[in-house]
Amino acid sequence: MLFMTGDQDSGSPTDGVRHIGKIVSQVYALHGQDATSHFDNEIYPGVGHVYLPEMWDKTVQWMDRWVKNGNPVK
Repeated sequence: MLFMTGDQDSGSPTDGVRHIGKIVSQVYALHGQDATSHFDNEIYPGVGHVYLPEMWDKTVQWMDRWVKNGNPVK
């Protein structure tokens, strides 16, 4: 799971995003998984409700790793 948001995005308050990240990490732990290898929750300082080129690149890399051909690439 990949979350990316700007700290200036009023539609995604950072406190809420961090809280969701904590819960997702706990769910992974309940299933014996390390969240850091499957989940990334990145907050970009000074960014509003936009996707930066860096965010698009990260999204493509994430999709290539977890979705491409239906098999996770390790």
